[in-house]
Amino acid sequence: MIAAKAAGIGLIFKKGAGYCDEAIALFNRLTGEQPSAALKELINEVIVYAKEDGWFQLGDCWYMRGVHTSELACQNWIKNANNSVLYNSPVFTPKVGIKGDGVAAYIDNNYTPFTDAINFSIDSATIYLMSKDIGNVNTKLLLGAAVGADRQFIYTYASANDRVYLFSGYYSNPLKFYNDEYVAWVRDGQNVQGYKDGVTVGGNDEKTRNGGNVNLSIYELAGNTGSAVNHYNGSLAFTFYGAKLTAEQVAALYTRIKYFYDNVGSTF
Repeated sequence: MIAAKAAGIGLIFKKGAGYCDEAIALFNRLTGEQPSAALKELINEVIVYAKEDGWFQLGDCWYMRGVHTSELACQNWIKNANNSVLYNSPVFTPKVGIKGDGVAAYIDNNYTPFTDAINFSIDSATIYLMSKDIGNVNTKLLLGAAVGADRQFIYTYASANDRVYLFSGYYSNPLKFYNDEYVAWVRDGQNVQGYKDGVTVGGNDEKTRNGGNVNLSIYELAGNTGSAVNHYNGSLAFTFYGAKLTAEQVAALYTRIKYFYDNVGSTF
């Protein structure tokens, strides 16, 4: 039996209560190989407690790339919409994630905030990610979407100083970033706060924002400024897009996803 106390939030993961509706819907939409029983149990656990934490309901898209098949790695775990498509053969590695080549490979999440966002907005937003392999390219885009000079939420990795930052007026305090670390940006109105491994990094800065949600799909392993650009050769294991999360929800989300990756290795 897998058991792990959720640090700082007083819950214990438990098995045996049956699958929640969201987990069942996720399994039912798979056309290929189903997860093992142990992996299904782990997925169900994480979804159940994501809902209890409250961040599941605030998300538009939640992708877990380090699973057993690329099909499941491309699913939006929140709903059957905005599922990812892989272009130019990024490499899927079970239990790890999806890795770019730094040249042409990328992920299209089929998620255009201007038309698709339910929770994510220009004044209430969270972007959260984790990479198990940060690659070795400089000033490349882990993910992003932008329209001309009106750039919006582009995460850039700069290997020269091991930093990841969201640029163009959103968050200017760069985060040190290494393998297996979880970094997030939360916008609440005019203010932006960075997080790493569930705790704040940098100030809660006042930043100007663009006039509305970007009208382009969010790409990963590249940025979408009308086409895939600045390709990244690292991997992504987890990404989340949604409304602003509280500090407690940011910490809870970190705890849940880390729990998943701490345990997925024994499930298949």
